[in-house]
Amino acid sequence: MKYKEIIFLVHEKVHADLKVRLIYDKIPMTKFVRTCAMAYLNNDKRIVQLINEQKEKDKVDNKQKRAVNIKLAAKGEELSKTFGLTEEDVKELYDVIEDK
Repeated sequence: MKYKEIIFLVHEKVHADLKVRLIYDKIPMTKFVRTCAMAYLNNDKRIVQLINEQKEKDKVDNKQKRAVNIKLAAKGEELSKTFGLTEEDVKELYDVIEDK
């Protein structure tokens, strides 16, 4: 398996505060970033909610499109439960939703 490096810049106070908090929680920074990335890629409801709030704050897409995306995601979850879709089926559904 090949690994790629992710580099991003944050203000030094944010970096220090994050590092202190992660040390307190006994979580290495790399594990924290990997955990967040995997939660995002797996459409974890908690991170999806956070992303939706950030998109609203940053005015990404218009309010109507964001509402439609949220409804479609909820409908997809409902359908997966109703029809017993596999995780792969659900991922394909999210790909279709994002294309809209």
